[in-house]
Amino acid sequence: MNLPPAGPDAPEARSILMLVQARLRDAGIDSAALDARLLLGMAIGRDDAVLPHETLVGWTAGHGGALDAMIERRLAGEPVSRIRGWREFWSLRLALSPDTLDPRPIRNNRHRRPGMGEATWRAAASARSWQRVGRVASGLPVGTAACQRDRD
Repeated sequence: MNLPPAGPDAPEARSILMLVQARLRDAGIDSAALDARLLLGMAIGRDDAVLPHETLVGWTAGHGGALDAMIERRLAGEPVSRIRGWREFWSLRLALSPDTLDPRPIRNNRHRRPGMGEATWRAAASARSWQRVGRVASGLPVGTAACQRDRD
């Protein structure tokens, strides 16, 4: 990738992020913008994402090489949290190893409808799975029947 060279003029993060995002997006990665910001932050030694307007003071060829290596891992399908070695969960920083589970968002949106929140979708999906085994008589998401009963 043609990253800006190290030199006296510090590059703006936007110029690097645009290159990284394009490469990730071309590979079909949905979260290309966020992934690029997180990987660039990690390449320069930070835990947080880099904002496009930031000036990358102290940018070196070593930073570029580290970023290229992380991009290759991401393009191979490795989640950003695995590349970083940790995942945040409810403001807790949890270390990841090959032996730990790294939960990621469910990609199967078959039953999702526009405007349906994540919790509602999960409840509806759960109700559908119970219907398949004949344990729920109504088609309402879990918890809805109880809410309606309490309201009456």
